Amino acid sequence: MGDFLLDFRHPKQPFEQIEALRFFPDTKMDRIVRDRFALYVTRNGSDQLWAPFEAGDGVVVALAGRVALTASEWQSASNLEGIGGLACKAIYQAYRQNGVAGLTGFSGGYAIHVYDPRTRTYHLVNDRGGSLPCYATTRSPEVLSSHPDVLAEAVAGNGYPPAGSAAAWDLASMAQFIATGVVSFPNSYYRHISALEFGCIHSFVINQSEIPLRSTTRYASWQVEQLSRGTEDEIAERLADAIAISSRLRTLPILGRTAIALSGGLDSRTILCAAERHPALITFCAFDEQNLEFRSAKAIAEALGVKLLPFKRNFDYYGDSAELGVRISGGMGELASNHFLGFREKLRELGVENLVTGCYFDYLFKSLALDSREGGLLRRERFRAFSFQSYLPHFSVAPQFASAVRDRLDTLFPEADRAASTPLARARNAMRRIFPLYHEGDNAQRLVPQRVLGWFAPSVDPDILDLCRTTPPEMKLNKRVFRKAVLRICGESISRIPDNNTGLPVSASSLRVGVSRYRLALRRRLERRRPRLATEESWPNWPHYIRTSDKLRALWQRRNPMAHDVIAELCGKPFQTDVAYYGNQPSQYFMRLLTLKVWLDQRTASEPSS
Repeated sequence: MGDFLLDFRHPKQPFEQIEALRFFPDTKMDRIVRDRFALYVTRNGSDQLWAPFEAGDGVVVALAGRVALTASEWQSASNLEGIGGLACKAIYQAYRQNGVAGLTGFSGGYAIHVYDPRTRTYHLVNDRGGSLPCYATTRSPEVLSSHPDVLAEAVAGNGYPPAGSAAAWDLASMAQFIATGVVSFPNSYYRHISALEFGCIHSFVINQSEIPLRSTTRYASWQVEQLSRGTEDEIAERLADAIAISSRLRTLPILGRTAIALSGGLDSRTILCAAERHPALITFCAFDEQNLEFRSAKAIAEALGVKLLPFKRNFDYYGDSAELGVRISGGMGELASNHFLGFREKLRELGVENLVTGCYFDYLFKSLALDSREGGLLRRERFRAFSFQSYLPHFSVAPQFASAVRDRLDTLFPEADRAASTPLARARNAMRRIFPLYHEGDNAQRLVPQRVLGWFAPSVDPDILDLCRTTPPEMKLNKRVFRKAVLRICGESISRIPDNNTGLPVSASSLRVGVSRYRLALRRRLERRRPRLATEESWPNWPHYIRTSDKLRALWQRRNPMAHDVIAELCGKPFQTDVAYYGNQPSQYFMRLLTLKVWLDQRTASEPSS
């Protein structure tokens, strides 16, 4: 929920680039100015909950993103005098009671800002999972922001190149995005902008010098030192308890009208079963045509007595929101993952202030981030040797960039852990693929709603993230421990409703799951070949959409010589304006190129699309 820009240079001198943080007219912007800094924070929630707070002792607290509080913590914050949001009041109370250490116990995706004039110290605390990004210039911490493009615009002309010039760009990052689908931490599309360490307290001592002195203290780590020795049932019980608590905190009545994105899968049904029930709680399911997923979602909602709203996508749902989605997300995640932006106005009309999804569980407790494959007659998941390519396909780029990409991967995955096949090494490699959360391949699905939709993800919780790090990898294969947690939360009746991803109840036998995998693989292959948009699953038939969308074609063919040259240089072959040229390539390849093309169009001058 929102972004921030923190400027230690000339706080009383406004600059026009700050409006780039406001992606919609109804987005609120808070401006806090003191002698040595200016802070701008955007938000889409109510003033009562999320506005900044200034205490009587002069301490100022602001929040980008969201923290999850218990009902008693919300109540305690409401007893604190002064104008400001309850979340920031609760943060202030924690700071007053325990000092800086009190800022480290919160759950959520956030950047907490605390300025204490008594010590002339500014604390920036980012969340432990790296859900909300925080970027800074590489030379000094004069300006910081949650959005790299906004930061690049803000510092341009102050010893840094213009944001739209090739001199500013990191072509190795762009090549890595094309090749792997991600840009590895801490890199961005700019040479002079990199991400701050997450799970840290970044403290700035504001003295008379022009540049504040920064120190960084880590309070949480994604590193895996040892794995749990608990049994599978014990870990499942702990996971079920953690998910239940986290989900309730994010669906409390005080948060206003809450919408849970409900599919027929395991993650969202578990969140709904654990949610705090109240009249302002609703669910919705998105589709191109009412399909198996919608029918499963409807059955779940009806069984729980919660209203389900059907959200039908129009043909160019993704194309219509592509440009704005790339601008909001920063273009480092495929626009094909921009699943929620097109429904923002509908959610706003419904009065939704709180969007809850089951994001990240595929990474945290299933095999998505592991070196695994399906094998044997029953297609059971098994470990395989380490590969730089995991669930996201890799593609070739020009040789001069391929070596740079390989260097980054070599640095990210140390050779000792690549060569080992121990549970600890497998767990470490998986964590490197997962964290920070905003750098994963589907990040447009998270960054866009986080910035403009009041997104609240139960998975970004300290207990859940700790369990992710310490759960032995073998328990994540075939969803073993997660399925047991789902059964505990959902109970038998909801668990019997078919999981859209398998077509089977949660407790189905290995034999039934194996047979289902053959059936689903055949269905998906046939769906991709059919000349129709709709599938039986969450997302459209991408090959068909790419071939037939005039909107995507117009974006790709919009004239921009600089963008064409950059993409040609990165790919090592001429830019092809005919979309059909990419028809034999996997859809992810074209969608990565198109995402980058749209981002380059926005950074440089391009002709309007027809």
